[in-house]
Parts: sequence; C-alpha cells; structure tokens
Amino acid sequence: MEDDLTRVCSAPLNITDRELKGWLVCLKASKEIEGQDFRFYTGTTTIGRDKKNNIAISESSVSKEHGILYCDSEQITLEDKNSSNGTFVNKKKISTKQILKNNDIIKFGESIFQLVVFN
Repeated sequence: MEDDLTRVCSAPLNITDRELKGWLVCLKASKEIEGQDFRFYTGTTTIGRDKKNNIAISESSVSKEHGILYCDSEQITLEDKNSSNGTFVNKKKISTKQILKNNDIIKFGESIFQLVVFN
C-alpha cells in the first residue's frame, strides 16, 4: 500500500516558465490571511486589496494597488504604488524602489509580512 509521502513525491510536477523566488509570510493581518504564506516568482507580483492582484490583502489599510515586487535572477525589489498608508521595509517608509533581502519585514498598510527568499 502506497503511503501519502510516496504519492506526493511521485506526482507529476507542474512546471512553468516562472521560477519560484520566495514567499511573503503573513505575520499580522486579518484572520483570513494571518499565518499564510504567498509565493512569488520571477517577473512582477502585484500586491493590494483588489482581488485582481497576485497577492490580495483584504484590509481597509491596504490600497487597491498597493505595491509591486519585481524579481529577476539578480535581485528582488519592491515599489510602493502611491498607496494611502505607505509601504515600509524594516520600519522605514519607502518612496523609491527598494532592494529586498531575506528576512526583511514588510508592512503594507497595517499588514505585516516577512520575506523568505528561496535559494
């Protein structure tokens, strides 16, 4: 009888043209998303309250189009999209594109995330 781990390990992989770059782990937010992690890949990842965003944060302190993560083989950067309540990296408000590093703490409105970089 096949166990759960064997089934998972032998399942076909879903290969895409976008490489996994890391996760945003939600440290503080609404009960809906607190404790969850959100994957992001090479290219752009939109963040905001609108459900059209790649990472949707349904909180009133988060703008509809709050920020954008840009990821390539060299670096990960974050840009605030003129949000009402600002975007902060390690407690400092950003006004231009900010280069991110592993374990940075990012605040969108009142929601707090930790960046976990893959590889």
